[in-house]
Order: sequence, then structure tokens, then C-alpha cells
Amino acid sequence: MARHPEVVAGLIAHEPPAVNVLSDGDAARDFFDEVAEAYARGGAPAAGRLFAQTVRGEGTYLWPEDLWKRFLGNGDHLFGREWPGFAVFLPDEVALSAAPFPIVLGAGSADRGTYYARPSIEIARRIGVPWVEFPGIHMEFLPRPAGFAAAVRVLATQMWTRGGEVPEGWLG
Repeated sequence: MARHPEVVAGLIAHEPPAVNVLSDGDAARDFFDEVAEAYARGGAPAAGRLFAQTVRGEGTYLWPEDLWKRFLGNGDHLFGREWPGFAVFLPDEVALSAAPFPIVLGAGSADRGTYYARPSIEIARRIGVPWVEFPGIHMEFLPRPAGFAAAVRVLATQMWTRGGEVPEGWLG
């Protein structure tokens, strides 16, 4: 988005992994280090268990088998390579504030108060953009894809039309 804003029509950031925007002393900021320590001690299975225990709704629905296999196969990459980046990530508030396209942040209704939902509220406040509540849990698109897709579609349409302009091709 910051490097190539000309190819972005809009940004919907659903529960971005940005715990470092939370206040100093917020226990959620230590969680990423705890998962990294679990990975160092017991590898991807240990880190994955710890992470999954904190995500509301996990274990209440089945993942498609092919997705589950890919996730298990990517555990070392996720926790060994991507996770350290999440642990230090701070969004570029200057670039976000200057974006030439609409930005909306949001979180799932079932995720109120969680470490992975609260950063979206703080980022939206800091950069002065709307915040929305999506239906359900962090990965609502797995157990209820149609409902989640409908919410995203409505939001994307509202963003794309920039406040009610009807897109070309919709009028006679």
C-alpha cells in the first residue's frame, strides 16, 4: 500500500497483527514474545497450540482438510519467520494517513476485547479512518463464508463508490 498506492483501490484491514500500537504495559504486547518462546522450546506445534488457545472460536468448526494440511505444513514458516515480524510490527501511520484511497479497519463482533482485535480500533483512531464491526470470529470466513463475504462486499462497495456514487454500468 505504501510502496504502490496507485494499484490499491481501498484497504480493509481486518484485525491486523499490530499489538505494538497498544499502550505500554498492555499484557497483549508480551503475547507475541510468549509464542516465540513456545516456538523456541517446542517448535511449531507448541507455538500453534498456544496461539490457537487465544483465538476465540477456534476448535468450534472444522477447517477444510486441504487448508488444515497447508497450515500444518507452514507452521515453521509462520512461527519461525513471520511471527518475529509481527512481534515488532508498527503500521506506517504517516503513509496510511496520506493514502489516496479509502481505508477501513475492523474486527469480528465475537472478538471484542481480544489482543488481536483491539489494535484495529487504535490504528483507526490514530489515522482518522472508520472502524467497523464484522460478523463473528477472527476466521469467520471459514465456518460462515457467505455471511462474512456479504459483509465485506457491502463495505467494499461503499468504499469503492465513495459515499453513494453509483458505478458506471449500473445505470441504464
